[in-house]
Amino acid sequence: MLTALALLISCTKGNENISDFTISGYAQKGQFIKGSNITAYALNEKLAATGESFPATIKDDLGSFWISSEVSAPYLELRAEGYYFVENTGEISGAPIYLSALAASSVRDVNINLFTTITGGRIRKLVNEGKSFSSAKRQAEEEMLKLFPVKQENTVSGFEKMNISEDGDSNALLLAASCLIQQGRSAGEIQKLISDISSDFEADGTLSSGLENEIYCRAQDISIPTVVRNLVDFYRNKGIGDFEIPPFYVLLDEKYASGFHIVDIQTVEMPPDTGIEGRTKEYYAVSYENFVIESDVDWITAEVDELCSNLYCLKIDIAPNLDIEGRTGHLYVKSESGEILYTNTTNQAGNGQRLYVRLPSGNTKTETGGLAEGDLINVNGKNYPLKSDVLMPMLLYVDVPKSENGYGISNVPETVVTGKNGDVLCATFTYKSEVDEFKEDGEGADWRSIPCYAALKGFGSMDVPNPAAVALRTACTLLCIEFEPEVFPASTAFDRLEIDLGDSGFLSGEVTECLYPEQSQYDPSYTVPAPEYAGRSGKAVIRNVNHNNRVSFLVHPQTVRSVNMVAYDENGNRLFVLDQEMNFSLMAGYRSVLNISPTEITATIM
Repeated sequence: MLTALALLISCTKGNENISDFTISGYAQKGQFIKGSNITAYALNEKLAATGESFPATIKDDLGSFWISSEVSAPYLELRAEGYYFVENTGEISGAPIYLSALAASSVRDVNINLFTTITGGRIRKLVNEGKSFSSAKRQAEEEMLKLFPVKQENTVSGFEKMNISEDGDSNALLLAASCLIQQGRSAGEIQKLISDISSDFEADGTLSSGLENEIYCRAQDISIPTVVRNLVDFYRNKGIGDFEIPPFYVLLDEKYASGFHIVDIQTVEMPPDTGIEGRTKEYYAVSYENFVIESDVDWITAEVDELCSNLYCLKIDIAPNLDIEGRTGHLYVKSESGEILYTNTTNQAGNGQRLYVRLPSGNTKTETGGLAEGDLINVNGKNYPLKSDVLMPMLLYVDVPKSENGYGISNVPETVVTGKNGDVLCATFTYKSEVDEFKEDGEGADWRSIPCYAALKGFGSMDVPNPAAVALRTACTLLCIEFEPEVFPASTAFDRLEIDLGDSGFLSGEVTECLYPEQSQYDPSYTVPAPEYAGRSGKAVIRNVNHNNRVSFLVHPQTVRSVNMVAYDENGNRLFVLDQEMNFSLMAGYRSVLNISPTEITATIM
């Protein structure tokens, strides 16, 4: 650990009052940075300056120094002046400050810190009132400790031995005081506060209520987790692996005096997402009891390092996710009796494409509640239930395999049977034809039964972003074929209708609706791309389960050039035949009505 090295060599060189001295130590508010000035001033028996001084510089960013020379005076005042590391913010101070310490010239190790600075004036006053240096120093330190809520027996004698880079209760007190005085103040404000405290304390070894309040007024603003992480990062950046952090947090927040506590700025109520590549999460914990680590999945493991007394580092390793689906795992910290002390949750994205799905504003389905968790979304011919995002439940998504050709996406109503005819091509859907699966209100089908679509693809050489946002839009036409009452006798049971739109039409099996392959934008005038769908059938069978004079079904937007229909009763007998040339367009998102009158029937078979 960090230790101060010193060597004192006394010798006689023709004058008994001259001796060699070597003093080393650390200058700390936070740690003074490399290059800061350090000077030893010679003092007489009354601690007055003799005029001798011995300048040096701080050797590293840990604040270490070393001064060696010859001196005839019995005492020294060590003064450090420079910039320092601010443990509250993790930054270097915006301006320099100075700190000091009084010591006998025969002492080897002397650290310079807040307490040695504040008690300096008080020691001088007591010495000038007749006390010995050692007696005055001891009294000043005892008076100083009374200002802090700590047990006297837990502190060392000699503030010059305190070191915020080492473990122990005394060092914890120094670090806690450093955080208190630093919080929310600039270097200039800190220097003034230290001077005010020193002057007030010098008079009678106490502080006014105003100054005590000034010290403690911002205690609640100190982020203990932030200070811990700042110090850890500071030592690691300096290449120090065996650093120690004294338990200052016990003095700033009594809850840390027992039990188990996560002390880390990364801990939040909502679990963080982790990328598919995996990573290591690092947390810090204070514990006064033994604990064990358990995981409910094999892809989360953990190691525990004890940094110093009661302070631990939890290193949680998350393995890469090779599956398409995202996954969630938990790591538990348990007491030896099995009580769960802490739970760390990891949500890991899937190794595929994540699509966040929403309906556009103004969509009738949005107005009636929109999409919900569990609703089916069909992507490239396969149904996926929507999932709710853990961090933002209002966001719904699906994880799907990656595709170089883009993604055809549709909201799938209950009427959909996917891939029924074996002609699935970039999100092609096959719909059942029973009309009872389309709600009707007397004026036509319920618009909420019409599914929506969106097609995603990369632009140029760019891939689809992951995750991607998908806005679903209406993709098909609801075609209603109505027969006037005179077409069928009242006693006739109209069972099914065979329809053929000819070579230019696009139907298949019991009615197929295809999404637009590789279309990046919604196009209501889109027509069936013949090359992609060459050979597909223009025929479909629609069953009239309600036995009325209307059938309704979903079709791909297209222009109808001819229609051939044959109606059958439930015994398979032909009721009529219709065969006509036509020219009308079926537009996406619209309800189209084809009204058939008796005069249009070319043959009626009874």
